[in-house]
Order: sequence, then C-alpha cells, then structure tokens
Amino acid sequence: MKPGVIAFAVAAAFAGGAQAQTLDSLLHRNAVQQQRIAADIARGRIDEHNLASLEQRAGDVYRLESQQLAAPGADRAALMRVRQAENDFTRAIALAEKHRAKAPGNPLDRMRLRVATTRAAEQQQLIAREFKEGNLAPAQMGALESAQARIAQAEAKAVRSKSAETLAAAESIQHMQDLQDYAILKDPSLA
Repeated sequence: MKPGVIAFAVAAAFAGGAQAQTLDSLLHRNAVQQQRIAADIARGRIDEHNLASLEQRAGDVYRLESQQLAAPGADRAALMRVRQAENDFTRAIALAEKHRAKAPGNPLDRMRLRVATTRAAEQQQLIAREFKEGNLAPAQMGALESAQARIAQAEAKAVRSKSAETLAAAESIQHMQDLQDYAILKDPSLA
C-alpha cells in the first residue's frame, strides 16, 4: 500500500473517532443540562414560565442534533451549529437561574415537573452511554434525540397551559417517556 493511502486512511479513522467523541460529549452535555434544570426545579429556583421556555429550547436543541448529526456525513459546520445551540441553551439556563422564581409554584406541581425533568436527564444519560458503548448508530441516536425533542415540546406545552394542564397530559408525557426508555435500552427503531 502506498504511504499516501495509509496516511489518508489513518486521518479518516481519526476524523471519525473525533466526530464520535464530539457526539459523545454533546450527548453528555444534554444530560448535564437536564440535571441542572431538575435541580433548579427542586430548589424552587425556576418558575413555570422559565421552565416552559427552557423545555422549548431543549426541544429545539435535540431536534437540531437529530437533523444535523444523525445524517450521514455530518460535517464540521453541522457540529459547530449544534455546539452553538448548546451554548445558547446553557446561557438560557444561567439566565433563568439568575432571575430566580418569584412564585415557585405549588409543591405538587414542582414535584411533577422535577420527576419529568429528572427522567429526561436520565434518558439523555442513557442515550450518551449507549452511544459511547457503540450500541447506537448515529442515525439511531438521531431518532432518539428527535423523540427527546417531542417529549420536551410536550412538557413545555403542558407547563405553558397550566390552566388546561390535566392528569391526562401528565400521563401522556409519562407514556412518551416510558416508550423512550424502552427504545433506548431495547429497540432504538421504536423512537
């Protein structure tokens, strides 16, 4: 084999490894951001209005990840767009923490929100772990992130329409999260 071909093959292998490492770090960052939101809810630092905004942004980030990164041949520009969206999301969390909740809501609502966001954080951790262990292909990761986006959007909608929030809406979100747990661990094609 020619030395130029060997060098190209080695460079391609490192580039693929670097992209996988970048995807892994982005997925881990999603989990950390969701854990941070869940902790803020538990402490009463984020109110429903800020939570709805954050969940909307989380859904947008997950959707962007699923579109940009799961496509074959995701390039450096796609990774940069996702990183920028993640950075913006981190700043939005910091801003919500800085402008603490004046009325943190009733304890029962906070507990339900905490459970939902904690579950979202656990699901992000599972996706990151399964991807790191090689159990998920980028396309499967994209489908799972798309499902995470739908769950985040449903949570944002439920929080925004507090007057119309019902047990049925909470059960619907819980059902979506149950399906997501199964999809992550057993069958990613269900996402």
